[in-house]
Parts: sequence; structure tokens; C-alpha cells
Amino acid sequence: MVLLHTTSPDPCVHRRGPHERSSHADTAPSGRTTGHYRRHPRTTVSRTATRHCPVAAPVCTVDLMTLKGSAMFGAQWKTREAKIIEVPAIPDAMPEFTTTYDIDPHAGEAGFDDSAWPIILPTALEAKRGGGKVSFLWFRTSLTMPARIGAFEPAGAKVVLALCVDDYAEIWVNGELPRAAGRPSPATIQGFNMPQRLVLNDAVAPGDTFHIAVFGITGRFRQPQPIPCGSVRHGWSSFSPL
Repeated sequence: MVLLHTTSPDPCVHRRGPHERSSHADTAPSGRTTGHYRRHPRTTVSRTATRHCPVAAPVCTVDLMTLKGSAMFGAQWKTREAKIIEVPAIPDAMPEFTTTYDIDPHAGEAGFDDSAWPIILPTALEAKRGGGKVSFLWFRTSLTMPARIGAFEPAGAKVVLALCVDDYAEIWVNGELPRAAGRPSPATIQGFNMPQRLVLNDAVAPGDTFHIAVFGITGRFRQPQPIPCGSVRHGWSSFSPL
């Protein structure tokens, strides 16, 4: 779902206090996951990672799980299952660890080619895909901001993407997974079947495009059940004019 809000001044941006360290020193890389958990001294994090969504109700809401709602943003949804594959360990792994595991494909990366993926209707996003137990699915689309949504003009609005995936999800935007170590990061896993609300832009302009890749995860590791994964319970965007 897309939500539009009016807020001024902006309460969604984390402002670092004098007691906090610079994001250069305490953040994780924003690219693909390597399994290397040490902090990267050169990494900077998008402001998207630490924005908090507005508390006030949105002034405009668009349901992306409807034909009409997705059409407003030119969205064409695609999906594909992801697999766990064995790969060589990272270069500085301990000697006894010669291999590790990765996800294939890395469909959240910038420039990823999904042209061969099957297209699904927005009304089919809630279908239960995957084989259950430990299962992974990608959902991809692009959202382009229209000049008008009914009587509403979104120029200058704060735009929020809100969704809920069964069981867990990561939300990649324009080739990055926005996150910051030790701070709220709405694009990352929030909890079991927890809704996620991610600020895409503080002041959107007509024609702005967001490339969205949602990584859906089913992983009830301690209590495996034959439950399919990957159903999107709801997906929408909201806007807040500033």
C-alpha cells in the first residue's frame, strides 16, 4: 500500500545527537549480504534506513494489491523462488570453514534482470507460494509516481510503502537494503508476520521511480510445519505532503 502524509517538520528522519557516533562507524554495508558481520569503516547508510513513519493518518492511500492501485504506479509484479546454494567461504574465514551458503538469485541488487520472470496480477500477490518449512520468494516491481491520484496531487508528499509478508520480509529499494546497525530499520525483518512501513521519499515528485524487491521468507526453524510461504497479506503506499 502507498500512503501519503503531511508532516512538518519531518519527524521521520533520525537526527544524531551529540552522544551518538557517526554512521560511518556503526553501520552495516548496504549492498548484498556476505555473511561477514564486522562493521565496514567506509560504509554510509541512506537516510531511508533510519526514518520513522508518520504517526498521523495518511491523506491518501493506494492499495497495490488491486488492479487499479498497481496501475496508478505502472506496477508490473513478478515473482521467483530463491534457493539456498553452497558457495566458497569468504576470504578471511577460519581455516576449518571452506564453504558456506548463499541465496540465489540476489534479486535485490541494482540492475538485476527479471525479464524472464513470470508476471503475476496484483490480485494474486496474496496467493500462498513456495513449499513451506524453510522457503524463500522474491517479488519485484517498479513504482512510478503519478502526477495525480484522483483529486490528490502527490508532489512534495512523503511517500510510505507498507506491506506485510508471511512470515518475514526484507524490502530492497533501488538496489539497496536500507539499514543501520543498532537503529530502527523498517526495511529489515521486523518480526513474525509483522507489518513493515518504509519511507521511500520525504518529498516525492511526479515521475519519481522506485525499484522494489521484496524478499519473502518462511522459516519456522524450531517448529517446521507444511505451510506455504510468500503470501503478501497487504501492500500499499501512503503519502504525506510536507
